[in-house]
Amino acid sequence: MINITVEKSFLQRFLKTIGRLCDSCTVKIEDDQIYSISSSSDNIVILYIKGILPEKQEQPYKLNIIDIQRFLCGLDCLDSAFIELIINENYLKCQTKDIPDKTHFKYHLVDDSVMSKTPFSLKKISNLKFDTEFSIPLPCQNKIMSAYSFSPDVSKIYFKENNGSIFAEINDLTQYNKDSVEFKVSDKYIGDLIKQPTPISIELFKNLIYTKNSNINVKINNEYKVFVFNVKEDEFIDVKYITSALVK
Repeated sequence: MINITVEKSFLQRFLKTIGRLCDSCTVKIEDDQIYSISSSSDNIVILYIKGILPEKQEQPYKLNIIDIQRFLCGLDCLDSAFIELIINENYLKCQTKDIPDKTHFKYHLVDDSVMSKTPFSLKKISNLKFDTEFSIPLPCQNKIMSAYSFSPDVSKIYFKENNGSIFAEINDLTQYNKDSVEFKVSDKYIGDLIKQPTPISIELFKNLIYTKNSNINVKINNEYKVFVFNVKEDEFIDVKYITSALVK
């Protein structure tokens, strides 16, 4: 049995971020870190989220949570700012801390065989090398979502370089007569230029806009056409969305 004390709001932010992408997740705890690697139902977007725990744990542990929203409902029933996670062999007991009359809920975990497999591993994420890096500031993030509303039948956003700056184009170059929007997202970049407009699914930004961070840091592996969008929700939670470029 493992007993971990965490801030309730920290755990809620951690799980809500995952819950916007998928219904279930595997959470791993190692030393003072808690992390999860999840994917969208079509495996187009991979999410790697990592948080820092208040104390190091003596042994690693894995939690298979089959229904994130139901678990979050359980957390809503706990009134204290800090909660205790008591991890047993097949269930997780969450209870209020520093309150004489402790409220708690018990949530049963599931076996690995029930969980869907994510095509990315922590090792693959760590081994990725990047050729191009730039940042998207908050005003440009808002522009992207406004452009999406302007062209709701367009599902792609293209990134390209022009005169030393990075531009975004909401369009679909495989179709004719589509309304489109193009604007600068970054005055500069580091590394190699983007030789041709490279598209990804704009659906990714629906998850990214929930962050309160002012910048989204973007890294591109040009060999495999892999994008990583990195945001820090706060000093304790770091989030990476990983996706492959579309063909056209």
